[in-house]
Amino acid sequence: MMDVYGGSGITEFKHWTIFGDASLMVRTAEPAAMAVTHNAEILTGDNTFNVNAGVEEALVCLYDGSQIIASDYTPASGNVTLLLNPVPDTPQDLTLTITAYNKITWQETIPVINPAGTNVVIESSSVTAGEDEIIDPSETVYLSVTLHNSGSETATNVSMTISETDSYITLLDSSQSFGSINSGSSVLQNDAFSFSVADDIPDEYPIALNCSIICDESDWNYQILLAAHNPPAISVEPDHFDLILATNVTSSSNLMISNSGGATLDYTVTVIPDWLSLNGGNSVSGNIIMGDPQDEITVVFNTGILSGGIYEAEITTASNDPVDPVITTPVTLTVLGAPSNIIVEVEDNNILLSWDQVEGASSYKIYSTSTPDDEDTFELQEIVSSEFNSRSYLVNDSKQFFRVVASTEPIGE
Repeated sequence: MMDVYGGSGITEFKHWTIFGDASLMVRTAEPAAMAVTHNAEILTGDNTFNVNAGVEEALVCLYDGSQIIASDYTPASGNVTLLLNPVPDTPQDLTLTITAYNKITWQETIPVINPAGTNVVIESSSVTAGEDEIIDPSETVYLSVTLHNSGSETATNVSMTISETDSYITLLDSSQSFGSINSGSSVLQNDAFSFSVADDIPDEYPIALNCSIICDESDWNYQILLAAHNPPAISVEPDHFDLILATNVTSSSNLMISNSGGATLDYTVTVIPDWLSLNGGNSVSGNIIMGDPQDEITVVFNTGILSGGIYEAEITTASNDPVDPVITTPVTLTVLGAPSNIIVEVEDNNILLSWDQVEGASSYKIYSTSTPDDEDTFELQEIVSSEFNSRSYLVNDSKQFFRVVASTEPIGE
């Protein structure tokens, strides 16, 4: 149609074939029936439902009339186990719908019924850890559990025990009595169980607690799945740079980045001004996995393009740390200016130099020569004060040239 009618064919397709829904699956062949098998019914309190659609990539869905309580795609085997949420706890009818590419849609009613006798299930669970419901390293976690009896008879002397074999978890209180639970009733026990968490537990680590429920009439086994929270945690040192340098010099310091979290830290460090560089460039990226040593980045300060003055900049570290995603390290660089008000005097054939003290300078380098065009002839002397006696004997018609440079280096370095 689109090949023949062009633009009008495209409009026709959008409006009357897919009805404006680009996600609609359009068949390309005569649809075939699916060989579907599944559980005939669901017991109240059951949290899973097994389906075999006979084909791969079939979408299987359970609907209770107001919401979808489970849906998933089938793998290559065609088998899928739906996880019911919320778990049906009263008798009702659910609608099972299965769709697949070039297949006839399957739809059927699945009844939810009360089992005979007693049937105790975990209706809900919640945790308290520290001051919230997030399981962090080194915390003590308290687990509250609600049990529900979806059976037709009272369950007497109900108790529940949790167990685990995980090295990151240590059980502190593993058993709790729930008394008797009438048919259709629930019992909540706050802080029924407790366990401690290791300080090196990885982020999003699955915590599987095996749960055994027993009563005078029967017993059941379930599992409660929790997850630890230990995201990457960045630390950047130092928290600032404050340097005083002479002109036309380079100096380097280290920026240290570490990760104290339980997940891999991904980071990027950037600088903007030309007088700053990171490992020879203006950007460095890296990652630090849990337990790795810190990364070291060389920060180079170059005053060759600067004159005397105070310069401000920032080193920005961006990472996947959810608490501190961006850390700014301030940089203050003071560049020593050239000595000013230099006075030259001759006394007893000695040349006396004096100048204004340069703020921040710890020494001065005095270069002298009689041939200024030849750098190799310069003689270097270092002094602390802002006065210099060359002790050079001047003869008639001789000339002596001097260059005075402020320095932050101690004499001899």
